Amino acid sequence: MREIGLRECLRSLKMKRYSILKYILVIILFFLISPLQVWASDGVFTIENAKSKVELNEQFSIEVYIDSDGEELILSRAALIFDQEYLQITKIERNEGLFCGWDSDRQTADNDNGVIVIEGYCQSGTSSLYSSSDGGDIFARIHFKAVKPGFARIDWEYNGENVEFKSAMMAEGSPPQNILKQRPSGVTVEIAEQRATTVPRTSVWDRSGVGLGVLFIAASIAAFMILSVLMLTLKYKSLVSYNTIVIGEKTQSDKNRKK
Repeated sequence: MREIGLRECLRSLKMKRYSILKYILVIILFFLISPLQVWASDGVFTIENAKSKVELNEQFSIEVYIDSDGEELILSRAALIFDQEYLQITKIERNEGLFCGWDSDRQTADNDNGVIVIEGYCQSGTSSLYSSSDGGDIFARIHFKAVKPGFARIDWEYNGENVEFKSAMMAEGSPPQNILKQRPSGVTVEIAEQRATTVPRTSVWDRSGVGLGVLFIAASIAAFMILSVLMLTLKYKSLVSYNTIVIGEKTQSDKNRKK
């Protein structure tokens, strides 16, 4: 009986040991099969330097920043949507030094549907794969024009997968992993009616009484000229009258002499 009990005890210990080894093997295999999913850093897209309020017909820009947190990327795609009723794209500038290629057929700037796609890529294994420094880098600068008063939203297209028209950051690996784990934050821009243009009051009449002084001088000159004209007129009339009297007297004396 004692031998049977000892055997059962040893068998039980072996089973427990096998179970522990099995769990350890499963954990090791998990780490070996999916190391990137466990250890890969999170990539981030952000919108910077966006105005919260603009005026109608005003042009402004936003900057799209990319931060791979040290991961080397073979592809980065920023897919955004905007209210085309309120905003229109005027220009898009890419930081083309970040990636090897920016194929034109992968870029979208659609004012009719309010869609923007900016995509850069490099072939896996190349020595020039993008990896962001502290704080990230400017990925692109997008210029808009405000075309209607109201509130315009600029947001991101994202579903966590590397598919067309969806934001993604693909880190090098086998297979490549999307390290953009969360939807980036969008922004709202208020578009106000244009304020009435006021002409600056720069006339001399508003400069600390200078206008009154100029007006007084002008009035004084005008009064002096009027008085001068009146005096000349009176003097002329008096001269004419004197000459008439003198001439008349001479004429009368001549008559007496003739008599």
